[in-house]
Formats: sequence, C-alpha cells, structure tokens
Amino acid sequence: RVEGAALEFYEAAARRSIRQVFLDVAAGLCEGDEQSPEKRPIILEAQNVWITYKGKLPGRITGSLKTPPTALRSEKDDIESPIEKLEGSVADLNKKLSVLIPSEDEKKRRDEQFAAFYDYCIEVTRRNFVKIFEEGKSLQ
Repeated sequence: RVEGAALEFYEAAARRSIRQVFLDVAAGLCEGDEQSPEKRPIILEAQNVWITYKGKLPGRITGSLKTPPTALRSEKDDIESPIEKLEGSVADLNKKLSVLIPSEDEKKRRDEQFAAFYDYCIEVTRRNFVKIFEEGKSLQ
C-alpha cells in the first residue's frame, strides 16, 4: 500500500494482477510449447474452474480457447444465481401456502358447510330439549 495513493493507482494494480492471472489460466489450459503449431486447449472434465470476471475477457485469452469453459461466469451471473434460487424458493413456498390458505371459493364453501352444520346442531338441540321437557312434564 502506498500512502497517499489515489484509488486509480490501486485499480490499475488490480487490473495488472488479474490480467496476469488470466494469462496464467490461458497458458495452463493449453498444452505443448508456445511456439509449437500443435498447441491445443486441454479439456478439463474432472475439475470445475470458476473464474469470475467483469465485462469482456481480453481477446488473447478468449482467442486461445475454442470454446470458453462452462464454468466461466460474470459478476451478473454471481448475482442472478442466488436471486433465481430465492425466486424458486418463493415459488415453492407459495405452492405450499396455496394448499394451506384457502381460496375465496373454498372459504365460501367452508362457511356454507359450517352454517349448515350449525343449523343442524341447533335443530338437534332444540328437539332434545323439547323431548326432555315433555318427558319431565309427563313424570310430574
């Protein structure tokens, strides 16, 4: 760290550093001598290579790879991936809640069933009271 250095100084140093990382990655993905015409990209199947980058890669690196690795992601992907997971979780939760929270038609149907059951209970109770009252009168 340089005392009194401007932010641009650190940004430039970071760019130089990351540029070297990309050059090393590109060199590591290619086999053979750099001067050799048989230099070919190595296909990495057993490894996941995660490279986060902002914007476009330098043409030198992308030109050395016939097809960019599927694990190459941008900062936008880094943000969108958790958002997509969150949206999926919200959708799953909504599906579960839709089973627990009845619709308006379901509420109306339940209210009608409850009202019918309530009326039935009142009628049965009334009949029982009448029956008990009549039995009580006959005992006197």
